[in-house]
Amino acid sequence: MNAISSDAGASASSGLETQYCRCRNDLYPLHRLLTRAARILNFSSRSDGCVSVICFAPSVFRLLPRALTSIARFALCWLLFALALQAGDVIYTYDTAGRLVLVDYGNGTAVGYRYDDSGNLLAKNILAARLELRPTTPLMFLGRTGTVNLTITFAQGKETVVALSSSNTAIATVPASVTLAAGATSVTISVTPLSAGSTTVAARLPIEIGGASASAELRITALPSAQRDYALADRGGLSLVTLGAFAAPTIGYARIQPAAGSTTPAGLAIFGLRQDGILVSETGVPASARIRSGRTFAEVSGVVNTGLALANPNSQPANVSFFFTDTDGTDVRAGTTVVAANSQIAAFLNQSPFNGSSTFLGSFTFISDQPIGVIALRGLTNERSEFLLTTLPVADLSVAVSGETVLLPHFVDGGGWTTQVVLVNTGSELISGTIEFWSQGSTSAPAESLTLTVNSVTAASFSYSIPPRGARSFQTSGEADAARAGSVRITPQTGRAPSGLGIFSFKTGGITVSEASVPALPLGKAFRMYTEISGAGGPVQTGIAIANSSNSAVTVNFELTTLAAVSTGLAGSAVVAANGQVALFVTEIAGFQSLALPFRGILRITTDSPAGVSVIGLRARTNERSELLITTTPPVSEEIAAAGEELLLPHFVDGGGYTTQFILFAHAPGQRPQGTLRFFGPSGQPLNLVLE
Repeated sequence: MNAISSDAGASASSGLETQYCRCRNDLYPLHRLLTRAARILNFSSRSDGCVSVICFAPSVFRLLPRALTSIARFALCWLLFALALQAGDVIYTYDTAGRLVLVDYGNGTAVGYRYDDSGNLLAKNILAARLELRPTTPLMFLGRTGTVNLTITFAQGKETVVALSSSNTAIATVPASVTLAAGATSVTISVTPLSAGSTTVAARLPIEIGGASASAELRITALPSAQRDYALADRGGLSLVTLGAFAAPTIGYARIQPAAGSTTPAGLAIFGLRQDGILVSETGVPASARIRSGRTFAEVSGVVNTGLALANPNSQPANVSFFFTDTDGTDVRAGTTVVAANSQIAAFLNQSPFNGSSTFLGSFTFISDQPIGVIALRGLTNERSEFLLTTLPVADLSVAVSGETVLLPHFVDGGGWTTQVVLVNTGSELISGTIEFWSQGSTSAPAESLTLTVNSVTAASFSYSIPPRGARSFQTSGEADAARAGSVRITPQTGRAPSGLGIFSFKTGGITVSEASVPALPLGKAFRMYTEISGAGGPVQTGIAIANSSNSAVTVNFELTTLAAVSTGLAGSAVVAANGQVALFVTEIAGFQSLALPFRGILRITTDSPAGVSVIGLRARTNERSELLITTTPPVSEEIAAAGEELLLPHFVDGGGYTTQFILFAHAPGQRPQGTLRFFGPSGQPLNLVLE
């Protein structure tokens, strides 16, 4: 029943009384029929032509003619009741004194009447009004101003100000309010799209009692384009996500090209893969400069494969030679390939043009006569036949490597977690040293070296010896019931430090649901990192792991700005124990608990420690099965001078279940980069993408 009643349902000694009165001028013949029927059956009627149907239970049957059976009388009573409900759109409600207290117009609008103790009318108030927000089209395109029609079904008869808002002003803006003239029932407002995405436009009609509001979902979609200009403020950024519009996976590469006289921002791509509508994997790939030679860890087995993407942005072809080296330092296969001008090659190492064996563990080395962009990706097919992606670093062989200790800022073992530490010898001489796993420590106690089981050996320190161009892998057992987290310290004893990598995996119910890689990054005193939080307990959270290699506790400070470089006004801090580590979500940082969500922006991390700290971003994603997926998002040191050379994202993929999020941000103090992000297919032709 749709009756709105402030005093309906008054009790009577013989039962519950409910009054209905529905009137509509075009139904007078039906009203007269109901009125005559009511009089015959001793029902009450009013002079305004409406019928008040009164049914008492069980004494109601005494009101009906005795000639009717009880069943017939019951049926006739409820037939008249149903006819009355269908007679019109207005419902009147009276109080026990017979005074009209409510008129419900059946359209979301109601008028209430208030009386004093003597029965004098005190006020007539609109109790509700219905608003409708109807987009003129379901889609609005970036760069165009669309309109939304605001229709008010019932107005107050006087000039009225309707408040307007957009749930995401970065996507679209609306006027703060719009004024309806007296007696007006509709008005049109302009919506200004600013970026692709979704927003909710809401309107509220202020009325004397109650209120009415309405909202409309708007999806603002960018026009397909093979490029996107950017202009970033210091400590600002840009985030663009493909819509997965292609039916089959479509690959390509991107070029971050600074404008004349400008420097290049930091860049990051995050691949996401959905299978059967379920997000199964994410991995972050940092933008990189072109190189002529590189080496990466390589593994090919029944469930693990390694892929390589080579992007040649030059106007001439790149001639690439390559070879595989096993764990004993033996070169087992060599070959060559040509990457055409402005083109890309992306393939697994057991596919053409690399044609490696079906089972391999070691390193892969390439040499190019042109500087090219390179990225390596590890793919794991889990126990549900889902494909999990992990980024592998490619070491630039032209960069001099010291013999200093290497720090991996995060590992976790136990409680379903395991960590694989991978070391690659980037030189031509044997190297050796030790690996130690350190606890987190606390504000009251320094961290300690942990005793773990690694490669079936239980110890607190593990030795490595790696032949030239070779690689070694150290796998924790994960046998403990509770998870232990901390950092990994790789200390060279002979020769240079290896290229280090940690791959931590999480398994639940016998299923590997997540893998992520932690590269060895230089220590620093100031970093910037992209941060995204979808909401409290939402599907996207950003965390951070910080490792301290010094013998004294250090304080790390945090600041947050939006992508528009607007400060949140919040400052956070954390204490990292001597030789210890902390890993926490951004919303867990002291000082950030009041951060307004959702949030996308840039996190700045600083410390006064002379030795600096090692930092890695941790992006957590809860998928549609409520499983926790983790990927890492490397920060960029402010100590790296901003340069004007272009950077490459050597690989992205869209469609067939894949999406790619492109992220750019200013990484150096005072930097305000401008330029263009361009997208190309494997053949070098511009590739149109739909981004939001």
